[in-house]
Amino acid sequence: MSKKRNPAKIFLVCVAWVIFSCNAWTGLAPSPQPASHTSEILTPESETDTPAAIPAGTKTLQPSGTPPPTPVAEYEVEVPADVVWFNTKVALTAGRYVEIRASGKSNISGVPGNSVWEPDGDRGYCPLDCLMPGAGYGTLIGKFPGGLPFKVGSRFKMEMEADGVLLLAINDNEPYYFDNTGSYTVVIQVWEDPPHG
Repeated sequence: MSKKRNPAKIFLVCVAWVIFSCNAWTGLAPSPQPASHTSEILTPESETDTPAAIPAGTKTLQPSGTPPPTPVAEYEVEVPADVVWFNTKVALTAGRYVEIRASGKSNISGVPGNSVWEPDGDRGYCPLDCLMPGAGYGTLIGKFPGGLPFKVGSRFKMEMEADGVLLLAINDNEPYYFDNTGSYTVVIQVWEDPPHG
């Protein structure tokens, strides 16, 4: 005699089998992972970026410095060789600095081509009857009224200790200026501060 199957029991067994099969399949299959995207973040250039290095050999411009000083006054005179203490009429003030430059040729012998000198004069010494004994013949010399003579030559600098009018001469024996020829061109500059160079 065959047994009669219970439909409800069969249905429950089938449902249980389906659930078991689904769980087993789910455990075997890998879980889906979110896609990984790697992106490069680009930083735009800005004014705050580090400046590029200056190539070797590149010249950089530097701000110009203070312009060179200039004299407060400048005079040019011609000192003749046949005048004893030529008056330049240049009045100099105490406390100022003076620079004198001279050029030219003088003949103090009266004989053409003989004893021709430039402002630095002869290396020898003029005797006691010269305007400035001890300085060479033909040397440009100077003094102030009532003062002692001093050597000027082709270039001379001094600080004025007192006011005075500058006198210049070409050194020679005082009795023999009458036959001298030639002259020196003299530039006199007056400065507030000591001149450079």
